[in-house]
Amino acid sequence: MGELTDRYVGATLRSIPEKQRADIEAELRASIGDEIDARVESGEDEESAEQEVLTALEMPRQVLEADLIIVILIVLAVTWDIVDGFRKARKAR
Repeated sequence: MGELTDRYVGATLRSIPEKQRADIEAELRASIGDEIDARVESGEDEESAEQEVLTALEMPRQVLEADLIIVILIVLAVTWDIVDGFRKARKAR
């Protein structure tokens, strides 16, 4: 694996808690390496294979933004349920 993989993994790990970084780095590198190896075995050169594999993966920032949106939606849904519950409780008095 080359510099592109190092940069991708580094960018991804910045958002991961310190305690989990080693495990996630190992899994991520293994997964990327397996994909690159499969492409190389079918005749693609290693540099092109690496670029294609990394291009197919979501960029770390995009992943974080998607996760953040999900968390915000969950918080809003829970908050709305709580507010709605208080309103119903007030009306019942």
